Amino acid sequence: MVLPPDAGCRRVVETCIMTTPAATPVRRSLVGRIFTYLFVTVGVLASVAALLAGGLAWVFTSGDIPADNARNDFVDYADGITGVASVTAQIGSTDMQQPFNVDAMITLDPDCSIGDLERTVDAVTKHIADTETDVQVHPVVACGDLSVGVSPVAKVTDERMALLRELLALPNATGAAVVYPQPGYERFVDSSNSGVTLAVRVDSRDALVPTTRQLLAHPPLGVAAPAVVADAGSAEMGGLVGHYAGSSASRISVAGNTATRDELLGAVDAMAAHTLRTTATVSTAETTLEIEVATAEEARAVNAVIAGSGAEVTRTTLTIRP
Repeated sequence: MVLPPDAGCRRVVETCIMTTPAATPVRRSLVGRIFTYLFVTVGVLASVAALLAGGLAWVFTSGDIPADNARNDFVDYADGITGVASVTAQIGSTDMQQPFNVDAMITLDPDCSIGDLERTVDAVTKHIADTETDVQVHPVVACGDLSVGVSPVAKVTDERMALLRELLALPNATGAAVVYPQPGYERFVDSSNSGVTLAVRVDSRDALVPTTRQLLAHPPLGVAAPAVVADAGSAEMGGLVGHYAGSSASRISVAGNTATRDELLGAVDAMAAHTLRTTATVSTAETTLEIEVATAEEARAVNAVIAGSGAEVTRTTLTIRP
């Protein structure tokens, strides 16, 4: 069969046209695209929320690792010291980023001596000085009615032991404590004895005012601006100062100077014959009195003493306990 010269060409062209039709473009509606974008956005946000929730749950359930480690390390160390009866430690002041302080209490065996106290204090001083951590541990070592707050600076701790011996040498002293005030809620470095608390337990209420006056006028070793505590001795006290203490006996606490501080001490001395218990607290912010008497007549006598003393008292609580 003989084909015309252009037959093959026509056949190819016709075949190509038949087998390669033009594609029709597909247009997605605006509503469809909006739904797609919303779906993707919601998925991403859900994923982020899940990650955040997991992270926050880990933070709150895992605790603060640096503070926990510092506390646990100290408790493990102190518990291994010979003669230690108990160790307690709690994480103190913090902010949202870094805990700053761990407050610790080391209590020695009931039959401890001042030599045992000094040996323990030396060991604890070396331990907290060698600890490489941003968390500061502030220990108090207690041996019966003797307590010393330990500083990471050996010279400061040694001076506190010397202050303790000076306090015990005072007339009528049966116990003593030398500690730095509790840190509250800010970071501080316990590296000096300026403002240290000097606390003395005396054997009678008659010794409260004379002991307080002596410590204020002539602080041992010339320590600057001490806070002074004199306590007449309550058996339930586990320590003389800080949040470890609590007294139901007569006490004078002076942590600042006021214009009528001496007049207040004179009033406390004068009312002693009429009271069962007197607690006088003096700070730069206020002066308070808590007084217990047995009769209404004694209450009137106490009020007369306060009124005639010239002392500026912010608040007085007077209780009659027959």
